Amino acid sequence: MRGANFLGYGGAAFTVLLALLVPFVLMGGIARAVAHAGLRVSPMYTGGSVVRVVERPGYRIEISATARPHWFERGQPFVQVAFTPASALPAQIDETLDLDGDGRPDVRMRFAVPRDEKTPLHGAWTALNSHYASAADASRTARSALLVRTHDRVLARVEEKQ
Repeated sequence: MRGANFLGYGGAAFTVLLALLVPFVLMGGIARAVAHAGLRVSPMYTGGSVVRVVERPGYRIEISATARPHWFERGQPFVQVAFTPASALPAQIDETLDLDGDGRPDVRMRFAVPRDEKTPLHGAWTALNSHYASAADASRTARSALLVRTHDRVLARVEEKQ
């Protein structure tokens, strides 16, 4: 019976030691394995990869590819538009943008950019065709028409109609 106790306590001690070592010793290898596996964050969270850049005096507008939900994700397809750097933006943005790259304007975006970074943004955009949805009140809390300042960027998400 004494040997069984030794094996039980020894196994428990080994498990605790292994649990303590995994974050410090093995995490780098696990992170490299995950990176090489090709896993990436869904565009529904990141906004997708930038496909077009519009240069303006002092700032730029980055237009991302359409982010579409996968079978297990919820939400509408959207195009993310990033105005960067936010610190160089004029006090009022009024832009007509081609989101899909067909050479025709798709939406007209209007919003104020307060100098205080903590002031919530509010704005609107008008769809110029039936492919995108207009937003009468875009803000941080609007899921379907998100307008938010993060780091040194202003991000807007324009939903596609389905």
